[in-house]
This record gives sequence, structure tokens and C-alpha cells, in this order.
Amino acid sequence: LKKAYSMHFHPLKSLLIAGGHGGKISIFDLGRRRDITEIKDEGMEPSMTFKGSRGWISGVQFLSAGASGAMQAQSDQLLFLSTSNDGQLALWDASKQEETDGSARLVCSTS
Repeated sequence: LKKAYSMHFHPLKSLLIAGGHGGKISIFDLGRRRDITEIKDEGMEPSMTFKGSRGWISGVQFLSAGASGAMQAQSDQLLFLSTSNDGQLALWDASKQEETDGSARLVCSTS
């Protein structure tokens, strides 16, 4: 991911999602690093990167059950939304990866 246009921290887990240039979406596991200087000096490789749209990604956001438990039916799901400049709105599940390329599984999309 060369340019990030949107980022969101998961409210309950140490994860950061970023979306941007070239339709790329990356998920970073921030719990794997202990010291911020490691990230600054060495950079940080994402846990997952994949092409989520033909256009550039304009927004990403994790969905979380929070206190109510109403949003996610299963605690092992890792759902997030993405929007792009080509008008696509997509719901993804990063806990279920595609066998072909390791990308998050597309649950549904507007286009």
C-alpha cells in the first residue's frame, strides 16, 4: 500500500486497517510489535494486503459487536466495510481468507 487514504483502528483488537491507492486494503496487527521505534526504524509489514476495488479505496472501517453484541453474530468474525471512488461499497470478512490469493472473503458488494 503506497498511499493510504483511509485508516481505522479496531475498537477491541490491536488491529489497524488502511485503504488507498490502487484499490489496495491492508490489515496490520499492531500487537505483534512491542516498541514504536521498531515500526519507525524497520517499517511494518501488513498481516494481509489485497486488491479490494478497481478504483482507489476511499474508506475502511471495522465492524464490532461492542457491548451490545448485535453487530457481529460470531466472535471469530473480523468484518469490515470498504468504499471506493468507483461507487463500490463492500462488506468483507478477514477471518475467512480466499484460498486462491489469501485475500479477505467478500461477503457482499454493491457492484
